[in-house]
Amino acid sequence: LSAQGGAFWRSYGGSLPAGEAMAPLVAFREAEAGALGCAALMVDWETQRSRVPLARRDWQDQAGVPCGSDEEATWALASVASRCVGSAGLLGWPDLKLMLPALDMVNCDVHPNASFHLDRANGTASVKPLPGEWGPGVVAEDGEVLISYGKGKTNEEMVSSYGFALPGNPNDRVADLPADVLAPLFAPLLLRAAEVEPSALSRFVGAAHA
Repeated sequence: LSAQGGAFWRSYGGSLPAGEAMAPLVAFREAEAGALGCAALMVDWETQRSRVPLARRDWQDQAGVPCGSDEEATWALASVASRCVGSAGLLGWPDLKLMLPALDMVNCDVHPNASFHLDRANGTASVKPLPGEWGPGVVAEDGEVLISYGKGKTNEEMVSSYGFALPGNPNDRVADLPADVLAPLFAPLLLRAAEVEPSALSRFVGAAHA
């Protein structure tokens, strides 16, 4: 996304969100990262922010284009984190980070109906439907094309790279905690949280005793 990249890439770079609108963790302010209330994400934020000066240096050395500020380098890192597609494992490609304009607008879901395909022979990329409830290689009419942003990614990883979490993410796990740090679980409190009246269970309890 340098000035040497041609009119197309300059236009594409101009279409991306500005720095303050970037969602990945690296674009968070310190107070915003702390407000997440997750120690692991705070450490991740500090690690990512420490790479900003290195990104500025690499930008200058490899692209030959001066990087004017930490804000610009942060924007570049956030763009890579949220927009690039990893090629590892796809048709024998090496592990590259690819920017694919237009295709990078496809949304993510825990139950994707499509996936990226890279054709090494002609150097093209596409999004193709996955076999599913609508039949082999078919997306429902008027349905949204949805891909996975990374198999096995937890919501912590989703927030780190993309700035959002997926409701019902099957990759999330509750950490094993010692019994002495867990609050006791009382049946009345559980029923109240579930908005279930104890009397509604009497017929099941009675049937069990019978």
